[in-house]
Amino acid sequence: MNTKDPLYISTMDKAKKLDHDKFEIYMTIQQYVLAHCEDSLKANMMLSHAIDELKEHNIAPSNLKTYYRHLEKDFPIKKEMKEELSRSQNNMSVSLIWCTMSSFIVLMFIKEVVMNHYMIHLYVDSAIAIVAFYIMLHQLHIELNILNMNKITKRPLVVMVVAIVAGMIVNIVAGLSSRAIAKFDFSFLILVVGMFTSRSIFIKQTKGLSRNN
Repeated sequence: MNTKDPLYISTMDKAKKLDHDKFEIYMTIQQYVLAHCEDSLKANMMLSHAIDELKEHNIAPSNLKTYYRHLEKDFPIKKEMKEELSRSQNNMSVSLIWCTMSSFIVLMFIKEVVMNHYMIHLYVDSAIAIVAFYIMLHQLHIELNILNMNKITKRPLVVMVVAIVAGMIVNIVAGLSSRAIAKFDFSFLILVVGMFTSRSIFIKQTKGLSRNN
């Protein structure tokens, strides 16, 4: 396998719970699986089943090639991979929605500061904006983790970040302009377009992974 850091954190954490002897056996299996499986998702699914078998039985495969085929054929790997990809798509969609909502609150606060006109009060609006900013960063981090887990490009994340930056610039310009222009908030439209574009790119990339499998 040529991909960098092919093991998922969940797989590594699961393996660490094995006792010393079983962990040594697992490391031998892991080395063989990673050397012969080019798909990181498939490899992690297979290794997860190997860990489960090591927990339940005292196995010590003498023929790693045969054991590899056992993992590949005797478990519903393809079905599990499709389920995992579907779960990733759902998680990405939810994260993008939260990111859009929290980003909009932050951008609204930026425009308020520029205009020196607040919805409630400076301190109250500041507190809400800080919480929204934290949520926004947290959701961007979740999206990065999802992209890394599926070993696909960062384009969906880049599109969302560009939309946030573009929305911020629009709000600053609007805030410095006349109040008539400032009444219209185009930043939300920019964020929504960014959200749907990011989701579309991600869905297309994960469907590509599914077809390859």
